[in-house]
Amino acid sequence: MATVDLFAIGNALIDQEFKVSDDFLSQQGLQKGTMQLSDGETQSALYEKLKQTQDYKGQASGGSAANTTVAFSALGGSAFYGCR
Repeated sequence: MATVDLFAIGNALIDQEFKVSDDFLSQQGLQKGTMQLSDGETQSALYEKLKQTQDYKGQASGGSAANTTVAFSALGGSAFYGCR
């Protein structure tokens, strides 16, 4: 049976990256350097505004469990990440 040094379970998150203006943040009531939880409806509305008015930079997998697993593997550890 195979073994690993790190076994992580997390949520399958995708980070959407945009370069946004300070004015856009202010108009949306958002503050630099913070994180805000929101419901699906709020997220969808903000995402549409971002796509229409701001500079899309890309997407990447995210979440603390996934990020930790990737970093651990990059440092030479044997790791497994499970998500749904």
